[in-house]
Amino acid sequence: MNNSYGGAGNAPSPAAIAETLALVGDKRVRALIYNVQTEGEVTANLPENTDYMAWLRATAQSWPTR
Repeated sequence: MNNSYGGAGNAPSPAAIAETLALVGDKRVRALIYNVQTEGEVTANLPENTDYMAWLRATAQSWPTR
């Protein structure tokens, strides 16, 4: 996956948007999680030496599966 998210306060790059739309359009997405906290300024502390996407992936992979 393209990790070209601009970071806090920045919009995702056109490449990241295109990749996301392709994933959804190709039906390769199993879940879409909408976080209302992202509508405003996000303030969170990530674990040291971890970027947001790595943290998000690890969090999602830790969820139980059926």
